[in-house]
Amino acid sequence: MRLPVSNLFLVVLILCVTASYTIVYTGIQSFREGEPSGGNSDTLDYLAMYRGEKISHVYRALRVAIPLLVRSLPDPPGWIFDSTRRITDTWIATVKFGIVNFVFLALTGILFFYFLLQLDFSTWESLLGILLFYTARPLVQHAGVPMLETAGYFFLLLCVYAILREHYVMLVLTFLVGVFVKETVFLALPALLLSEQKHHKVKLISLLLPGFIAYYTFRFYLYHIDVRELWFDTKLTSQAREALFSAAHFNKLLDLFSSFGLLWIPALYALMHAKLPALLRRWSYLIVIMVAVIFLFRLDLGRILFNTFPVVIPLALYGIRGMLGWKNDLKEQAPDVLRLG
Repeated sequence: MRLPVSNLFLVVLILCVTASYTIVYTGIQSFREGEPSGGNSDTLDYLAMYRGEKISHVYRALRVAIPLLVRSLPDPPGWIFDSTRRITDTWIATVKFGIVNFVFLALTGILFFYFLLQLDFSTWESLLGILLFYTARPLVQHAGVPMLETAGYFFLLLCVYAILREHYVMLVLTFLVGVFVKETVFLALPALLLSEQKHHKVKLISLLLPGFIAYYTFRFYLYHIDVRELWFDTKLTSQAREALFSAAHFNKLLDLFSSFGLLWIPALYALMHAKLPALLRRWSYLIVIMVAVIFLFRLDLGRILFNTFPVVIPLALYGIRGMLGWKNDLKEQAPDVLRLG
C-alpha cells in the first residue's frame, strides 16, 4: 500500500509547524525590550519601523515589506495572554512579529523539503534535511524575535527553487518582493549565473532587473541616500582589512563556524569525496561569495553565512550519505519509503 502524496505533505506540514511553533514561541518568551537577542540591535530598528519611526541605518530602512506586513495585522486580544502578563506596545509588536515569523518559518521548511526532493534526495534524506535546518544555531537564536531572518530565508529559497525548476515568472515576482524583505535575496544573482539554465545568461539576468531597478529607485529617490553610500565604496578595502583582523579572534571564528556547526564536516567531505551533481558543486561557490561579502561589509559572521543553507545542508546530506556508505542512487529507493506495512 503506497502512502498518498497528501499524507506525505501532511507529515511534512506537522513537522514544520511543530518545529516553527517551538522556535518562535521560545523566542517571543525570551525577548525583552532593551535587551536585543544575542546583543543584536537589529530588533530595535525593526520595532521602530513597525511604529512608523525613521531609523538611521541605510539598509534596514529599505527592508520595509515585513514591518509593514506586521503593522497591518490586527492586535491580538488581551484575553489570550496570561493574566500576569504585562501587555505593552512592544509585547504586542513582538507577538505580531512572531506570527509572521512562524508562518514564514513553516513555509520555508515545507519548501525546503520539496527543494531537496528536487535535488534527487530520498524522502528520508529530505526529512533529515529539514531537521538539520530547524536545529541550526542561527535559526534557533533569531527566528522568534522581531527580525527578518525567516522571511529572508523563505524568499531566498524560493528564488533558488525557481531557478532550479526554471519557473521564471516565480523568480521575477519573488525577487521583486524579496529585495524589500532583505538584501540576502541578492544571492539569487550568482545562483542564477552558476546554474545549468540552457538560456543565455544575459537574458536570465534580465529577469532580475525589475527587482534591482525597484530597489535602487526606492533607495536613491525616496530615501535620498548619498551615492557615496553605495556598497562599492572607497572605504571597503579598509573595512575588509579591519574585518579580517577582527575575525582572527577566537569568538569570531567560532561564530563563523557555528553557522552550521559540525555539519561543516560532512559538507567538506562531500566536496572532497562525494560524486556531487554538477549544479550543487557549482553552487558551492555561493559559500565563498557569501564569506567574501561578510568580510567586505563587516556583517554578522554566522548569522549571515547561514543564508547559504540551500547549499550547505544538501552538501552535508551528500556527505552523510557517503560517510554511512549509502547507495549513491537513492532516488530509485525513494518510493519504498512511501509504503505502509
